[in-house]
Amino acid sequence: MVWMLIMGVLFAALVIFSLSVYLFVETETQRKARLAREAVQSEPEIPQKMLEMF
Repeated sequence: MVWMLIMGVLFAALVIFSLSVYLFVETETQRKARLAREAVQSEPEIPQKMLEMF
């Protein structure tokens, strides 16, 4: 009984942690893509190395 309760709490913590990591990575990639798009729009002549960094 107690073992199942502990396993349930650990499983819930793992799910919450993985979801938060996924959301953080998703927002970071969207922010970098938006910054890259804004840089491309503001400066049409960007060297290829700048685009490869993103």
